[in-house]
Amino acid sequence: MTPNCKEETMSPAEIMKVIKGYEASVDASWTTMVREHAKSLSAVSDRLTAGELASLIEIAAASYQKARQEYQASVEYDLLILRINAEAQKRQRSK
Repeated sequence: MTPNCKEETMSPAEIMKVIKGYEASVDASWTTMVREHAKSLSAVSDRLTAGELASLIEIAAASYQKARQEYQASVEYDLLILRINAEAQKRQRSK
């Protein structure tokens, strides 16, 4: 790229399309994803205002918290189903 050329930017719609179509080919654990996101934000933080950086960190934190809540709800649901099935089997055996 030449120094006087404006770099192309992606629209929000284009970024959403990439995000939705992304399939992880590496370790996608939450710890790894948060660490990599933090590295990425750190790498560009000198080009962002304090407000922009804070906003991106808030979005990342909200996404992480939402995913944790959904994961926890999923685990609780699975445990409830296991308990219900165990009770049903217990009743069936006692007949």
